Parts: sequence; structure tokens; C-alpha cells
Amino acid sequence: ISDEAYVTDRIKKGALFGAFVDGQLAGYIGMHAKGGIGMLFVSPEYRRRRIGMALETYMINLGLERGERPYGQVEIGNDASKGLCFSRERIYWMERDGRE
Repeated sequence: ISDEAYVTDRIKKGALFGAFVDGQLAGYIGMHAKGGIGMLFVSPEYRRRRIGMALETYMINLGLERGERPYGQVEIGNDASKGLCFSRERIYWMERDGRE
């Protein structure tokens, strides 16, 4: 992302998270201002280690814990960002109403 002010805002709002390997930043992911998961980046030397998947999983679980419906958008042709599987069928999110 080339907009430094936008990235700084996301950091200040606690919406950008990093993955570290041996104390080194290996990658990051964030929540866009409009609520979508994005800004996923893994440094080339750390790719193919499932760090991107771990970051995506973290963001999805964080959203679920907050009572949100996590989502993200992947541009057509950005095959490297298709870490999650696409469903051929509709997926339903279910939540408990607090009653057992």
C-alpha cells in the first residue's frame, strides 16, 4: 500500500498485525477502514511457510470473536492472494443465541 497516511491510521487504530519469525517481521495483514480483511503481505524469504494462511486465520478469528462477519476481496488475477478455498456452494454462518 503506497498511502503512508492510511497505513499509519490503520496501525494507530490497532487494525494492522504482524507475523514474526525469530524476531524478524515476516509479514502483515490488516483490516481496511471499511471493514474488509486485506493488506496481506509476506516477505519473499518467508513465503511458502503458511505465514499468509496464519495471518488470514488470525484476522478471521479476531472478527468472529468481535461478533463481526469477516470478509475480504481478492482481485481477479491475484492468484497469490487466494489462500482460502472458494466454495462452489453457498456458505451459511451460524451463531448461537446464548441459550443452551
